[in-house]
Amino acid sequence: MIPAPLLVGVGGLVGALCRFVVDAAVTGERGTVVVNVAGSVALGGLSVVADGAVGLALGTGFCGAFTTFSSLAVVVAERVERGAYLAAARYGGGILALALFGVALGRGIALGWDVVGAL
Repeated sequence: MIPAPLLVGVGGLVGALCRFVVDAAVTGERGTVVVNVAGSVALGGLSVVADGAVGLALGTGFCGAFTTFSSLAVVVAERVERGAYLAAARYGGGILALALFGVALGRGIALGWDVVGAL
């Protein structure tokens, strides 16, 4: 049996490397949106099909390192400090809404729903 910290660490290493690749391809705030939404879709699907060691490595490790909600918080805080409250709310609320939709989409795909037909 592989120790849980090792599973999370290896998953996190791979997730961080994948995030680095995405950040190189999609710069700025758009990159934050891409990784957070894609990671939310993945985590939604994993919540249905993965448990135990796989859940730790991919859910906690990979998705935890791949997504970047701390970067979201920094962008929102910077906008608030500049007095751009509406822009902060739009950005933060928009990513949150997209991430929640992503989780639902990932779960739907994993459960075998006709996601494309439903859209």
